[in-house]
Amino acid sequence: MTRPDNAINRIDDEIDTPALVWDMDVLDARLAALRRFSDTHACRLYYSVKASAVAVVLDHIAAGVDGFSCSSPFEARLSRQVLGNKGVISLTSPALTPAQCDAINETCDHISFNSLGQMKHLGPALKPNVAQGLRINPGLSIVDDPRYDPSRENSKLGIPINSLVKAHSARPDDFVNISGLHIHTACGNRSFKGLTQTIELIEAEIPALLHRARWFNLGGGYAFDKILKTKAFDDTVSRLRDVYGLDVILEPGTAMVQNAARMVSTVVDIFESGTATHAVLDTSVNHMPEVFAYQFQPPVKGARRDAPHTYTLAGATCLAGDIFGTYSFDQPLEVGQRLVIEKTGAYTHGQSHWFNGINLPTVYSHSGAGGLKLERAFTFEDFASRCGVHR
Repeated sequence: MTRPDNAINRIDDEIDTPALVWDMDVLDARLAALRRFSDTHACRLYYSVKASAVAVVLDHIAAGVDGFSCSSPFEARLSRQVLGNKGVISLTSPALTPAQCDAINETCDHISFNSLGQMKHLGPALKPNVAQGLRINPGLSIVDDPRYDPSRENSKLGIPINSLVKAHSARPDDFVNISGLHIHTACGNRSFKGLTQTIELIEAEIPALLHRARWFNLGGGYAFDKILKTKAFDDTVSRLRDVYGLDVILEPGTAMVQNAARMVSTVVDIFESGTATHAVLDTSVNHMPEVFAYQFQPPVKGARRDAPHTYTLAGATCLAGDIFGTYSFDQPLEVGQRLVIEKTGAYTHGQSHWFNGINLPTVYSHSGAGGLKLERAFTFEDFASRCGVHR
């Protein structure tokens, strides 16, 4: 359930900015939809913690998923604190060391090795309770933009399938402890066609490992709410399950949380510079680093391409590139006005940083039943502590 715009506007006017505001009713709806999809296709559902590790989000999602998928020992430890003993913790990372194996043994149920070197150096130190798997790079790109493509040429993510075939053919006994396979080849994909092609490639190249495995993690990166035709997915999953006896796992992140949060900011200054009119916000691209890294323009509530009043929305720091983009509105903006950047649930909180000492966004949650709640406010003491100042 979502509340009327006037109720949301009242909430946004009440809070301190900048603020990351979580709509728990939207999060509930996304979780329910992904749970239905997973159950319909007899898949296990893990949440990819990297998308957002905000405590209220993890607590809210925990009861509706089968586990959490993590990208570091710290994420795994946090996930275990949230889940207790009630869910699976799955870990994959390109950077793991033998010194971290004790922590992995304590917190994780699955690990997917990112390289053959990881398998060799970490595998012997892991206890039997940690199921060992391999992250495969099939070398088949199904993402148009190479910046987002896990399977791009010379990728650091996963074991190149030709290297895996060669190693398995030469020394099959090295893989005796491998019980799972893992791919993550999508990013915002609106079709399962590429997934089918990827599984067909893996079947052709390494059928022995498919027959050895007990689980197959298909990763995330699919825009599940935008995909209407699911027969290809159903056929692929059925084949993995029926032919190879595999438990099939999905691990959505962005698809779970992207639409469930918004960044609320305040216009603090408006001025002209050359031919542009700048509206300076009290937030920054450093609160949404993907805007700067990938140079995309996030959606802003109330903006219209052909509206008459045009502004460059600028961030609060001295970084020349701290620009959200050029937006047009039906009415002129005013200093003190709230502006809302939409769809900021994924990769915002986790990637925010303190450049220029600009405070991190305050975290709020709200729901129709529970109202507005302050989850976390950041202070000068947090900034000073991060800088090593304790006085």
